[in-house]
Amino acid sequence: MVDIYVGKSHEFEDRSRKLIVHGDNEIGVFFVNGAFVAFENHCVHQGGPICQGQIRKRVIEPLAADKTSLGLAYDEKTLHLVCPWHGYEFAMDTGRHPGKSSARLKNYQVNVRGEDVFVVV
Repeated sequence: MVDIYVGKSHEFEDRSRKLIVHGDNEIGVFFVNGAFVAFENHCVHQGGPICQGQIRKRVIEPLAADKTSLGLAYDEKTLHLVCPWHGYEFAMDTGRHPGKSSARLKNYQVNVRGEDVFVVV
């Protein structure tokens, strides 16, 4: 395993990202809710550039007691990364698709040493 230097931790604002290249792989490194996560820039749906997608709050559909829809709302606690090609969504903390647990983004370990941020490949 190799540590690839990404940058200084203070260079990242909340919900920011940096794309790095290692060999043939592009890796998106994100800083979200005080933590770093990294994913391969390849959507499992059809290979879109997932790391260039928007970071959005998860959409939920609350139901009434009779199971009718109360409309759509946002889950204030859960963020998703949305693929710019077809809108597939993946949880920012795990890389998993919310409706199909077998569909998940390839993730990488991120290490912070002092102010230096590294991705382990």
